[in-house]
Amino acid sequence: MTILADLERWAEQKPNAVAVALLDSRGAVSTTLSYSALRLEARRIGALLDRLGMRARRILLPAESSPEFAAALLGTMGAHAVPVPVPTSSRPRAIERLRAIVETAGVAHALRLSGSAALAGALAELDWFDPTTDGRLGRSAPSGEPYRHDPAALALLQYTSGSTAAPKGVRVTHANLVANLAMLRTAMKVDEDSRVLTWLPMHHDMGLVGQLLLAISSGATLLMMTPLSFVRRPETWIQAVGEHSVTVSGAPNFAYDLVTRRADRVVQPCDLSRWRVAFCGAEKVRPETLRAFATRFDANGFDPLSLFPCYGLAEATVYVSGGPAGSGLRVRAQDGAAPEVASCGTPGARVEIVDPSSRQLVADGIEGEIWVKGEHVAEGYESSDDDRDVFAAQIQGDASATYLRTGDLGFQLEGELFVTGRLKDVIVHHGENIHPDDIEVVIRASSGGYGAMGAVFSIQRNGEETVIALFEVERGTSRETMDEMIRAGMIAVADAQGLRLNDLILLAPGAIPRTTSGKVRRAASRARFLAGRLEPLLSYQARRDAARVGSAQVVS
Repeated sequence: MTILADLERWAEQKPNAVAVALLDSRGAVSTTLSYSALRLEARRIGALLDRLGMRARRILLPAESSPEFAAALLGTMGAHAVPVPVPTSSRPRAIERLRAIVETAGVAHALRLSGSAALAGALAELDWFDPTTDGRLGRSAPSGEPYRHDPAALALLQYTSGSTAAPKGVRVTHANLVANLAMLRTAMKVDEDSRVLTWLPMHHDMGLVGQLLLAISSGATLLMMTPLSFVRRPETWIQAVGEHSVTVSGAPNFAYDLVTRRADRVVQPCDLSRWRVAFCGAEKVRPETLRAFATRFDANGFDPLSLFPCYGLAEATVYVSGGPAGSGLRVRAQDGAAPEVASCGTPGARVEIVDPSSRQLVADGIEGEIWVKGEHVAEGYESSDDDRDVFAAQIQGDASATYLRTGDLGFQLEGELFVTGRLKDVIVHHGENIHPDDIEVVIRASSGGYGAMGAVFSIQRNGEETVIALFEVERGTSRETMDEMIRAGMIAVADAQGLRLNDLILLAPGAIPRTTSGKVRRAASRARFLAGRLEPLLSYQARRDAARVGSAQVVS
C-alpha cells in the first residue's frame, strides 16, 4: 500500500466526495476537487511527466495551498518522479535558499502551477513544465493501470525548516509515509468522516504529511486556507473551524497564543463543539498558552479534552508522539522545580532518552536527548556528510539497533514523552542548564506589550557567558510602555530563573529571524546581534546608559 493506492481506493469508494477544498480570504469555499477528480488530475499530470522521461528525476514543486498542488504532488509521485516541495516566495532571500535546495537535490526541472509565475521567473535556469499549456506534452491519456511502487523507493524530498542549521533534504520513502500516516490515523482517530482544516505551509512536514496526505490516506475532506490568510487575519482560522464543522485542525504554539489574543475578533456565533483534535506541535508546547485558549473559547463549545500536544520532526517523516485523541493537556514539573512541561503523549514507535555525551540510556524522569526508531524514520539526508551520526546512532553497549538522533531534549515518564528544548540552544549559566524558551515565556508573561516572538541566547563577554534576550513588541506600543516592559521582564527573569539578563532588547514586529514554518531561529538572532544588525526600539542597556547621562547632567 502507498498513498497513491489510498487515493485509488477512495476514488472508487466515494468518487463524488470532496477530497480537497480551498477557502478564500473570507473563509468561503472557492474551489474543490472530488476524489475522482483528484485521481484523474493526478493521473493526467503523471502521464505528462512520464512522457517527458521524468522517472526518478527530482521535480521542484511550488507548495501552494490549493487542490492544484495536491494533484501535482500525487501526480509527480505517480510518475515515479520525486517531488521537492518548496515555499512559493520569490523574495531575494527565499530565492537564495531555493538555489541551495536546487543544488543539493540535483534539481533541473520544475512544475509551474497557477500561482508560481514569479517563482518561475526568478528561477529561470530550471526547465519549467506547465501541466496545462506546455506544448511538449502532447495529449497523453491518463493510464488506468494500478499504481505499483517499491515501498523502499523515494516518495519525496522533504526539506527541514532550518531552525538550528541550514535546511536539509530528508529522503522520505513510500514505506516511511505508510508507517507514519498509520500512526497519525490511530493517534488522532482520523477516518473518512473527518473534516480536516489547515492553513499550515504545504512545504512543511506538518502541513504536507500531517494534514494533506493524512486526509487523503484517510478518505477525509481537507479544507485548505493559505498561510497568508492566517497571517493577515489569524481569527479566520477559528472562524473557519466553526463554520465548516471541522473535526481536526492544529498549529504551532504561537498560533494558539495569537488567536487567543484576538478572540474578540471572531464573529459570533462560532460553534467549536465538533473540533475533536486541536493538535499543537512544531515548536515547544506551552501549557499556559493552551489553557488560555481553552478558557477563552469555552463559551464557543470548545472541549479542552480536544487539545492534542504532539511532537515530531521531518527526519521521522513528521509524527513521533501525541495523544491519544481525547486525552487533553497533561503536564509534569520536571525535577519538581522547573516550569511545568506539557506531555506530548504516547510515542507511536520506539523512543529512548539518551545522555548525549555518554550515549547511555537515562532513567525515567531524567532529561536527555530524544532518540527515535521505527519504520517512519527516513533513510537519511540528501547530499549530507552527517547521515550516520544522525540516522544510525547507537546506544552505548548495544550494537543491535540504530536510532535517529533528534537533537531535541526531553524525558519520559509513565510511557509519555515530555519535550523540554533543543540541545543546541541550551544555555549553561553558572553550571546550570537553562532552556532559552523557559526564559522567553517568563518575559512574555511579565507584560501585555510583548509580542509572540522572542529569542534568548548566550554570548561570551569578558570571558564570561552572559544571556541576551530579544523580544518583539505589539504594534503601537508606546515608549513609556516599553520602558515598563523592560523593567518587568528583567525582574521576572531574576525572580523565576535566578538569572540576571545582560540585556533585554525590544524590536519591531517581524524583526526576529524565523524559519519558513514560523519558528524562531535563535542562532541567526545571535549572529545578527553580534554583527550589530539589529535596530532596537529600546533596550535595558540603553535605559541604563540614559539614566547615567541624566544623573551626570543633574550633578553638573
